Amino acid sequence: MREYDEADIRAAFAAALGPRHEDDPVSRAIQAPDGLATAIALELARSTVDVLPPAREQAVAEGAAACLCGLLVSAWLPPAEPELAEHLLDGVATVRSFGRHAVIARQCDLAAVAAAETEVGHAVAQGGTPAAATLQLFELGLAIGLGARRERAAAA
Repeated sequence: MREYDEADIRAAFAAALGPRHEDDPVSRAIQAPDGLATAIALELARSTVDVLPPAREQAVAEGAAACLCGLLVSAWLPPAEPELAEHLLDGVATVRSFGRHAVIARQCDLAAVAAAETEVGHAVAQGGTPAAATLQLFELGLAIGLGARRERAAAA
């Protein structure tokens, strides 16, 4: 199993959020409004965000964006995984079995993940303080993507 160091995570984070990500087929597949990744991100955000209306809608949108960002980062870890969006249900099953922290800790430099998580939180909260759920949703997206990569590699 591949272990991702700080350089890998920073490069994946830059690729996922870089200026060319909108033109990339991997990014388009993960961010498709009617795609599985978006449905998973929205469902996780709806079930995780604990905010009352009217702030709830904004918090769900921020949480879903953070989750999708985690999925994008996992897709861009080396080697890039162009078919990640097709294996997300395997990733969800892996996270359900082991938990997001265990999946991430097994494969990633935790300090680098925390740094990326902080950057995502500030970006999603537009410079403000992100909700705890937003950070959890980034971790969930990353863990689901890592689980999908692991399951895909095991099947190959």
